[in-house]
This record gives sequence, structure tokens and C-alpha cells, in this order.
Amino acid sequence: MLPVTRQNQFFIVTGTSKPSRKSTKETYSKHIARGSILVHDDEHSHSILIEELELESKVYSTRETKGLSDKDNPLYQLIIFIY
Repeated sequence: MLPVTRQNQFFIVTGTSKPSRKSTKETYSKHIARGSILVHDDEHSHSILIEELELESKVYSTRETKGLSDKDNPLYQLIIFIY
């Protein structure tokens, strides 16, 4: 699991519909440094950020995490720091 601190996290609520590559790029690209690590759930729209900002991608697919308890879910650690 990657170390998580409040200094290296960024979170924006972008709406209630499924995000598009275009909306993801417009929302996040100005806030993420080129070459950063993007920890994500394999949402297709994230690929635009990975490609254009040359990000390192660390994926925890929802297929892998579905049904895990919070303590066993690697994405949960990110969520609790965000809220």
C-alpha cells in the first residue's frame, strides 16, 4: 500500500454522472504534477490523465475491492483522509 498524507491528496466532486475523459481532464489536469502517482479504481476516464501527464498508475479495480472490509480495502485509506 502506498503511504498517504494530507499533503499529497486532491479530491473534487465533479457531478453525479459517469465522468468522461474530457471532464476528467478539465477538472484534474491543472492540479496534478506531471509524473505523479495516480491511485485509482481503474475508471476509464482516468486514462487521459495517465497518458497526458505521464502519471504512474496504481490501480485497485472495483472487481478486486468489492466486498472487502474497510480495513482490507486499499482505497478506503484514501477516502478517510479526503473526508
